[in-house]
Order: sequence, then structure tokens, then C-alpha cells
Amino acid sequence: MPRFKTRREHSADGQWRDWPEFTNTDEPEGTSQSPEIQNISQENAGFHEHDLDESETELPTARRQKSKKLASNSKKPLMRPVTTKLPLTDKCLHFDDISEVPGDLQKYYHQRYSIFRYYDYDVRLTHDAWFGVTPEPVAIQVAQDISSSLFSTPLKDTIVDLFGGAGGNSIAFALSEKWSRVIAIEKDTDTLACAMHNAEVYGVQDYITFIHGDCLDFLDRLKTATETLDDSLRLDPQSTMLFASPPWGGVNYRDQDVFDLSTMEPYNLEVLHQACKPMEHALYLPRTSDLRQIAKLVPDGTKIDVRQYCMEGASKALVAFLPASFD
Repeated sequence: MPRFKTRREHSADGQWRDWPEFTNTDEPEGTSQSPEIQNISQENAGFHEHDLDESETELPTARRQKSKKLASNSKKPLMRPVTTKLPLTDKCLHFDDISEVPGDLQKYYHQRYSIFRYYDYDVRLTHDAWFGVTPEPVAIQVAQDISSSLFSTPLKDTIVDLFGGAGGNSIAFALSEKWSRVIAIEKDTDTLACAMHNAEVYGVQDYITFIHGDCLDFLDRLKTATETLDDSLRLDPQSTMLFASPPWGGVNYRDQDVFDLSTMEPYNLEVLHQACKPMEHALYLPRTSDLRQIAKLVPDGTKIDVRQYCMEGASKALVAFLPASFD
């Protein structure tokens, strides 16, 4: 139904201001679990940390470091897409009855149809993936929002799911039909096997390119060593959007009233942003994330879009939409 929401902005006097806005949150027909979305637009004021310019005396050192990096890159094996479906292992779990479910997963098993609507069609998840997969209604809404919330033109035609996991977000991106290419990166073999299997369950296996590897390694190759990427993976940054749903550090993040994004492992907020920032990117983060840390990622006066995603009145996560930056 139509309702009011608030837009939070950081004003020039250093205070946060909440401004009412009118929005329509009617649920689409047939999507009773469609999450409510709360938009938070905030303006960063005075948080930018300026990098020091390299001096002329540092240039020879920089050249030597670049030469060493090029030599190192030449030794990297070629990164290719996975072209054959990986076999399921005993770590690719599917439970048919609560009696089969470990105690720490029973809460998530009760929510299985919110996690994957077609769970009964043999959806598979590793133990860790049960904790980290994006609920399907949220993943579908995020996929719609990303395609309509880009900062520049022309619109992007490729989206890269940097932490592909068991496929929740990648499947939603493929189902949205907003992208010419969907690429999912996952470094854990068992989890990747689950993702490829789940994509088949949803009938989108031919619309997702899977990569077995580390996402930061992929981004580094894309920026500095494209010759170490298969031709099909040499993406145009101008037409590519990045999505990152990184590990938050287990369920303990819920114990923090305000989540410190510098504590995320293995990659914290700053590391992720630095790796992604030559391209537009959306970061899927805990609902209690410290907005001040997010604000510091962009130059003074830059507005960023932060959205809370809710199901049944409870916030599940937030997504920060960040523009490309070359500073």
C-alpha cells in the first residue's frame, strides 16, 4: 500500500536530517513474500581522505614494482570459466525432514521456502551457505533495483556476482532478464557445485557463467593483467556492474548494535571498495552496518543510495549502491 518513508541526509551543519517522502510499496501480484524496501539517501560531508601524490623521486621505484608485477602476472595460470557442471559432493546438503537437520541450521530449515522457493526440487546448500544465502524475495528485489539504480549511461549489460555462494543472487539476476551476461565467482568447490546445480533447478544454467576462483584475484587481473583471463572474461569496465555479498563473519554480527564493517573477513569494506571502485558496484551488507563508514567511501558532497531490505517487517540486510571512481 502507499506509505511514507524517510530520506536521511547529512546536512552542512553536521547533523543528520530525516525528510519524508511518499512511496508506493504495493506488492506485485503473486509475490506475497516480496520484501519492503526502505530507501536511505545520504550525503557525505567532510569524510574524504585525500591520497598523497607520488613524488618524482618515487617514480623509479614505482616502475620497478610495476615490472615485478608484470613478471608475476606472466606466471599466473589462465583464468577460465567452468564449462562442465561440477559433481555434487557429500557437503552439498539437502534435507527432507527436520530430524536430519543439525541444530544450528534448524532455524534456517524452517525458512527454506523463503530462501529458495523451489527448495523441494532438490536445492543444495553447503553448511555455511545456509547462513549466507540471500532469501529469494530479497534477491529478486535487489536484482530489479540494481538494474534501475545505475549511476551512469549507457546502461550496463554485464553483472558480476563476486561472492556467488550457492547461487541465490546469480539466479535472481538471470531470472530478471535485465542482463546480457551474468557471471558468478566462487572459490569453494563444494559451494560452486551447489550453485551450478541450483541454477539448473531454476532453469537458468545456460545464462550464468561460473568462475572457480577468488573474486579479488579476478578484479586484479581485469585491471592489470587481462592477458591472464580467458577472452570471454575480458570485460569492458564501462559496461560492467559489480555486486558483492561478502561473508559477514558468521552470525555473531547480530550481537553488535552498529556493525563495524572493518571487521569483515576475509575482505573488509575498504578492501572491497578499493578493488571494485573503478566500476559501479553494489555491496550487500548487514542491516546494522555503520553508515558513517559507508559515507567515507565517496568524495565530499557525493550522495549514495543505501536501501534496507525487509521481509515481514524485519530488516534482512542493506545494499549500498556506489558509483565508479578513479581517484
